[in-house]
Amino acid sequence: MKLPPDSVKVKLSISPRKIVELYPRMGLVEVTGKIMDVVEKEVVVEGVSRKVYEGIIRDDTGEIPFSAWDVEVKKGDVLRISGGYVRTFRGMPQLVFDPRATITKEKIDFEIKEIPVILESLEGKGGYNVLVEGVIIDVKKGSGLIYRCPECGRVLTSTNCPEHGKVTPAPDMRIKAVLDDGTGAAMCIFNREQTERIIEISVDEALRMVQENLGNPAVIREIIEEKLIAVPMKVRGNAISKEKYGLTILVKDFQFLDLENIAKKAEQMLQDLG
Repeated sequence: MKLPPDSVKVKLSISPRKIVELYPRMGLVEVTGKIMDVVEKEVVVEGVSRKVYEGIIRDDTGEIPFSAWDVEVKKGDVLRISGGYVRTFRGMPQLVFDPRATITKEKIDFEIKEIPVILESLEGKGGYNVLVEGVIIDVKKGSGLIYRCPECGRVLTSTNCPEHGKVTPAPDMRIKAVLDDGTGAAMCIFNREQTERIIEISVDEALRMVQENLGNPAVIREIIEEKLIAVPMKVRGNAISKEKYGLTILVKDFQFLDLENIAKKAEQMLQDLG
């Protein structure tokens, strides 16, 4: 005998989770967080117009991008979302929910904690605006003075762009450095402004130095290595995890760490623990 569709009730297991614990394909989750930013969009899906609210939600452990389909959310709301799920979006986890989720407004707030996460916890899932600490152990090829297509920004090794043909390449600088925290490693990408801060040399100065060294760009990479190798750093940025390239952090901000202060803090923590 065939049973009616609604005759069997399936109880779904929904796990309360902190944002730092979220990873793609983990099943239904319950998350409580504050809407830090949100933008309303209207999209057409299979011929049907739908509203989607996209933004950032955070709790006391971190923050994550979200997409709310046909569910209006407002900046500043603190919501308990039971029945959302996590997917991969641009190499990072994203919280997704719709009217099937149970959404409750809460009257709580969250203390923003600057707690570094370990790199091992980001492998295979990535993370949004994460803070990590470690030591730079390598500077990769492609760091220093580079040239880009002025049209698409692609890094070039000649005057020919695969997309735009013959162009006049525009000079730029970047750093591709490996950060290790003892649990794992990540490639950190520093942009032009950050590279100039680290080596205290502008793009124009770098061009002059390369010309004075018979056009050899290795002179800039050597300066980068002297500045960064074996140096402890605190880095904040979006961590992108892709099987082909491993864990990559697009750096938003960074800070050099003082080893002496780190040792003093560790000693004080041991004393506090007795």
